[in-house]
Amino acid sequence: MKIRALILFITCFSLVVFHVSCSRKRSIHRKGRLIWRSRVLTWTFRDPQRLVHNTAHSKAIRDVTRKVFKKWAAILRGRLLFVEVAEDDLDQVEENIMDKRGRNYRKPWWVDIDIVFARGDHGDGEAFDGPGGTVAHSAYPPLGIVHLDADELWTLRENGNRVNLETVLLHEIGHVLGLHHLKDPDSIMNVYYRNLRHGATLSKVDEKAIRKLYHLTNK
Repeated sequence: MKIRALILFITCFSLVVFHVSCSRKRSIHRKGRLIWRSRVLTWTFRDPQRLVHNTAHSKAIRDVTRKVFKKWAAILRGRLLFVEVAEDDLDQVEENIMDKRGRNYRKPWWVDIDIVFARGDHGDGEAFDGPGGTVAHSAYPPLGIVHLDADELWTLRENGNRVNLETVLLHEIGHVLGLHHLKDPDSIMNVYYRNLRHGATLSKVDEKAIRKLYHLTNK
């Protein structure tokens, strides 16, 4: 149980310049909180590792991602609108931003929030460590980056032996919107969020925190 707790403590790990989470590194972002000024934000989910081998699985992943954005949008009550960028639109220019190994990790400039499966050293200074360690990292506004470790065993269902994509995305998108970690044990933004009994849901604490961040009344 102690080993499990340690693993959970290091799973949320974000780009050091903009977000220091479970690591002990320092952040240059000290006072004040960054938020998105635009009301409409575009997003996409990319798979340069080609982990998803068929259209049905790709659709299921995007469905889960849409669900996550809808949860955040619901408690923001119109302050932010999330618009998906179609895969076909990305394919038209994807070949222009491939790296030397033929993998496209760089965020497309026309997308606000880029969610991508990555593996090992993927160019952002925070290399993934393979199965069982850091599962994802993200960046505060306006970077809009979520990287997911391609070497993890991901699942779209409740499975104690695999990493639940919806739960991880709900937490990381919270960081992308500007939230830091919260101490409340029921919060999806808690460091130990993967241990939550209620799974991928937003608590009243999460709602209050994000609405306060975006200067909305909590009525």
